[in-house]
Amino acid sequence: MPQTLADRPDIIGKLADIVGVDIFVQGIGKEKVIRSLGEEDVIRSLGEEKIQRDLIKLLGKEKIRKILEEN
Repeated sequence: MPQTLADRPDIIGKLADIVGVDIFVQGIGKEKVIRSLGEEDVIRSLGEEKIQRDLIKLLGKEKIRKILEEN
């Protein structure tokens, strides 16, 4: 018998459909969702351009430049 939602991936989509994806992600936490999906799945589902726009909006261009220069 499954003990956690991770053991029942079929129910995850149903829960997100019932409460709405935004509320579902908010309840779990964006970081947990991204980690559980994996980087490639997140990029594939959101699209690189959307991720770039959201990062710029969240961090600002100067912060991103600084992070890139440090790496």
